[in-house]
Amino acid sequence: MKRLVLASTALLAFTVPTVVRAADTVSGTVTDAGVKRYAPAFFAPFQATTALDMVQLVPGFSFNRGSQVRGFAGAAGNVLIDGQRPASKSGVDETLGAIPASQIEQVELITGSAPGVDMQGYRQVVNVVRRAGSKPTITISVQDTTMRGETVPSGQISYSANDHDRTDASLGLFRYIDGGAYDFTRTVSLPDRDRDPAPVATNIARGAGGDGLELKLGHSRPLWDGRLSLNGRYNPSRYDSHAQHDAPGYHADELYLSTDIDSELGVQFTRTLSSALSLDVDALSRHGAGKGDSTFADADGRTRYRTRSASGESILSASLNWQAADAVDVTASAEGAFNSLDRASLYTGIGDPENAPFDRVRVEERRGEYAARVNWQSLPTLMLAAGVRVETSTISVPAAGRSQSFVYPKPSLQLVWTPVQQFKISWRSERQVGQLNFNDFASSVSLDTDVVRAGNPNLVPQKQWHHAFVIDYVFWQRGAASLSFENDALEDTLDHIPIIASNGVYDARGNIGKATRRTVRGNISLPLDPLNIPGGMLKVDAYEVDTRVIDPISGQPRVISGVTPFDYKFDFSQTLTRWRTSWGFVIDNVNTSPSFNAAEYYDTKARPNLFLWLEYKTVDNLTFGVEMQNPSGRFGHAMRTVYAGLRGQSEIVRQDDNVSEQPPVFTLRLRKDL
Repeated sequence: MKRLVLASTALLAFTVPTVVRAADTVSGTVTDAGVKRYAPAFFAPFQATTALDMVQLVPGFSFNRGSQVRGFAGAAGNVLIDGQRPASKSGVDETLGAIPASQIEQVELITGSAPGVDMQGYRQVVNVVRRAGSKPTITISVQDTTMRGETVPSGQISYSANDHDRTDASLGLFRYIDGGAYDFTRTVSLPDRDRDPAPVATNIARGAGGDGLELKLGHSRPLWDGRLSLNGRYNPSRYDSHAQHDAPGYHADELYLSTDIDSELGVQFTRTLSSALSLDVDALSRHGAGKGDSTFADADGRTRYRTRSASGESILSASLNWQAADAVDVTASAEGAFNSLDRASLYTGIGDPENAPFDRVRVEERRGEYAARVNWQSLPTLMLAAGVRVETSTISVPAAGRSQSFVYPKPSLQLVWTPVQQFKISWRSERQVGQLNFNDFASSVSLDTDVVRAGNPNLVPQKQWHHAFVIDYVFWQRGAASLSFENDALEDTLDHIPIIASNGVYDARGNIGKATRRTVRGNISLPLDPLNIPGGMLKVDAYEVDTRVIDPISGQPRVISGVTPFDYKFDFSQTLTRWRTSWGFVIDNVNTSPSFNAAEYYDTKARPNLFLWLEYKTVDNLTFGVEMQNPSGRFGHAMRTVYAGLRGQSEIVRQDDNVSEQPPVFTLRLRKDL
């Protein structure tokens, strides 16, 4: 089945376009070397409401909102706004969703590279260009979500103006239901039938949700022959969950409550220094504080796990771009960042407190990244981008008496060949270095499964050589397809390792040596108008991943924990312009791979996820939307095997068979642009 879907996607990508012949140019598009520009006329038939809608409609483009990693360099998404990445890490999708489509002048799809554009390791980047002088817009949006008879509302008001000065502001008040907190049945089997003659089934009824507010402000204006941009974000939130465990002769209550406050302040200054030289300076400060309190109580007593944390990040970066010639541009950049995490936890068992290793930890990192890059349009059909980044990092864990420094060079090379306008072949080779998760240095506890995870102070970043060969093809008027082959050679692979203490075996994140990862991906955006489905679009994305690593306990090869071996997504939409209506559905295979913990083994599977939607837009910019997620429910199955000591090296003492049914979720949306 896996290879069939992937092969079918590849077959569609490169044979369907030959079935029906149509012009490969469309109203509202202009193509330059490496850059394809889409005017608002291109998006008009799709009734795009926001800049985010327009980005998601660009043929052959896969939107990436960016990663929650430290620093600017690794966190950037693959969308620019007016040629710049905002000095913010709250997600570019939120910014795009607040910009009305009426304020967009054009959307540019950049493949390979373009003068003055840092691709940040992406093969394709979209640049959203706002129209100067567009009238201010106030947008009011509300939604109401229902799950298992519980209904929660939320709403947002935003203001956007793009004249000589640019101002964006929004205030959102939200409540939400956690769709991942649903009922399930856990059947526990003990291998000793004398002690446990029959498996015990426990019904676990769960519910969770939260509330909070989000305030965002952004302003940009000319200053010192350049442009100064400021942005801020304040986001306090609360989350609580509850669960009741019931079995014959047994009852337990589980509660969890957390509060978090996140804030961010960013500054960006850009200036054209000469006809060939431009400067970009960014500064960002982020802070977070959180508390968590979890309890589990049954007839034997009560256990409690409490956490308190504070995190901070300060970044300063600058880049200088030089247009050395018509076909050559050079960029040099430098970035410095300081990150910290303070985390304390207390695990109180039945009796005296029993804390896991590193229950109180402070982690600090001072990191820098220095880069140089050159783009060369050597021929009208050939683009070369080469560069090198040098990352320096000093990570300190005072509780473990550890301070270690790293220096990692990260060279990269990308070639893009465009023999004809509709066809591109690209190759990319890059040295990549991952970032450590500060939470892996601290311990954690899951009360309902009695699992205590240890912190590991000896972690080092995972590194890899990444190579990718990609074929891109655009066809018909709005169609696009790609097929890619990727190979990664990993070092210091991050996975699970055992930490053996006097009171037992603890699981922790750790480095387990070299590994390989090979990926084949195919995707297609297929317009359905030539197939007599007016306004229809089918997007298919599928990939298959093969990984190999040596298990640190058994010494035998296995797959890497947490890597999904196969995934697919079918996204169908149709715009009925005459009726001012759009509808569609999404089917995706949200599955996970096995996890090889120190004293446990997990295997989780679930049925595909189904999402249905319908949208109607009136002539006066009032939009109604209805969404349904898994209208008939969605079943999942998770197996957990627990060992007396090391996994596979000791006897099995428990097996959990968890069967769940995710209930339907219904959402009503209303949006008005004033």
